[in-house]
Parts: sequence; C-alpha cells; structure tokens
Amino acid sequence: MGLCISVYDIQSIEGGFIFPGDDGCATYKVRCRLVMFQPFVGEIIVGKIESCDEFGLQVSLGFFSDIRIPERFMVQPCHRGEDVIWVWQFKVDQEEFQYSLDIDEEIIFRVASVKYPPIPVEKSKNSKPFSPMEITERSTSTGI
Repeated sequence: MGLCISVYDIQSIEGGFIFPGDDGCATYKVRCRLVMFQPFVGEIIVGKIESCDEFGLQVSLGFFSDIRIPERFMVQPCHRGEDVIWVWQFKVDQEEFQYSLDIDEEIIFRVASVKYPPIPVEKSKNSKPFSPMEITERSTSTGI
C-alpha cells in the first residue's frame, strides 16, 4: 500500500460496457502501472518546513505535505522562539549556538510511523481536508 503519485503508463483498456441498473456510466477494465510513494519506518527523507505551531513542524515533500515532526521528536534542546519559529540550541567546544528552523528551509528527518486513516463517512464544513496517508517523523540527532 502507499500513496499513488501518478499513472506511469496505461498498458491496456478493455470494455466500455454499460451494466443494467448502474448509473449509466461506461465501465472499463484498465491495466496500468502507477508511481507510488510508500516510505518505510527508519527511512531518511529531505523535505521543506511548511509551517510550525506549538505542537511541532509540518513538512512538505512538494507532492505530499501531511508530514508532522512533533516537539518530542525534534532535536533537543529545542524551544519556540519569540517569532513562533522553533529554535535548536547546541554547543560546539563549549560555545553555545542557536539555529532557527525557518519556513521553506530544507530539513532532513527519519520516518517514525506511517498511518492510513479511515475515510470519514461524514465531514463537517470546517474540518481540514482528508489525508489518505499521515507520516510522523523523527529528527533527533544532529546529523539527521
């Protein structure tokens, strides 16, 4: 399983039948190859920081942006700065540094979990769009 990114090619199309009792649409049997995205737990991925909030970072790969790095999985020590951007604090030879995790900046992370939530039957008007796949990431070491 995974997330279908695009159709790679169509190998055959058969049919065009209209079945009695259906909605009047033609039904075809299509054989095709798909480009799928299926990250595995532990995989290292490069993305861009799309947004941040009090819970952590939202990361995008361009074609997919339901990736979360919760605060507990971020490199520690880490805190939210005055401008609401997350800041990583670290030491090099006893000298302290701060590194801001800014919007649209590239970030390297490791997949912690992949979930496929059930399709909601009913949806309120104010709810966020349905996400067919949700990835939780871990960014817990300085090289990753």
